[in-house]
Amino acid sequence: MKRKLLLTTLTISIVAILALASHLYGQMSHDRLRKLLEERVAIQPGELSYVERQGIGTGVLEDVNAPYLTQSLRFNRRGPLGNFLAEISYVLALVSDERQAYRKSVFFAGSQLAPLGTPGIPEGTYSCFPIGMKSWVYTPPEGAKPGPGAGTARLVIHDGCLTLKVYVEYQPIDPKAKTGVFLPVTREDQERSEFVARLLLSRAHMLLMNWEGLGTLRVQSAKATVPAKRSTAGVIYVAAGAVLQQHGGSLKQGKAGVFTASWLGKRVTIPVAARVLLIGKQQVPLSQPVLYDGREVWIEARGFAQAFGWKLIRRGQAVSLSPQ
Repeated sequence: MKRKLLLTTLTISIVAILALASHLYGQMSHDRLRKLLEERVAIQPGELSYVERQGIGTGVLEDVNAPYLTQSLRFNRRGPLGNFLAEISYVLALVSDERQAYRKSVFFAGSQLAPLGTPGIPEGTYSCFPIGMKSWVYTPPEGAKPGPGAGTARLVIHDGCLTLKVYVEYQPIDPKAKTGVFLPVTREDQERSEFVARLLLSRAHMLLMNWEGLGTLRVQSAKATVPAKRSTAGVIYVAAGAVLQQHGGSLKQGKAGVFTASWLGKRVTIPVAARVLLIGKQQVPLSQPVLYDGREVWIEARGFAQAFGWKLIRRGQAVSLSPQ
């Protein structure tokens, strides 16, 4: 029953997102979409403190006729012979057809050893918390030693009309050596790249939703009102941190873009850009992904209420959210 509910919820979500994507395609040129991706989705200079240099570009993936955003985020790592260059790079594409987006994601997750049209790396994420509708990840094995090919890691995500691949790549320890020897990608850099992936997907969904143009609601919670948004599909998003604060709870940011909400001893794991909330191994399905605007985490009100066992009451335009 729970699996059926999750599949139904995801189906509704996919239909809504694809409708929004089709609307964008119908209303905007590829040039305009590329500009919006660069302005509203890309990592901005100074946004990530460890990044020392960065480059950005946009284009169109000709095989799927999809505008894309690409960026490189460069920083230095300390090796046995001094500093070496490290880089997080990504390609994010907005595809009008969900099936094509999935096929492109599978292509991004391919390898020379995998049959054509099948992923060549395992499903998952570095943190083991979900992201998007499906994801694949490659990282050097635990305890890997420096050597050729050790300095790369890859995360690929499919999410409706969005496809995203994020690489971590290290330069050789000694760039003058005839055979390149690479340090294995650190856990910290894996988590950094996953945070980038979650942030990019969240921003892309906010672009698809026309987040800035959505009407602001005031949801009653305790004796105060908290910020909320209503999407064009009628989904109410609430600012999770603000809601929890009204009731003595807390919201803490962990690594890799995963937050933990606490209230009266109950803990809920909130992975940004995921379509579920987690209570231990239990999953609470969401019809829309978790969003993060850099300050606040936004969650579908229905899913928030279900995760914490609260009441969500809607009477016309009046909405209240509070413990039972």
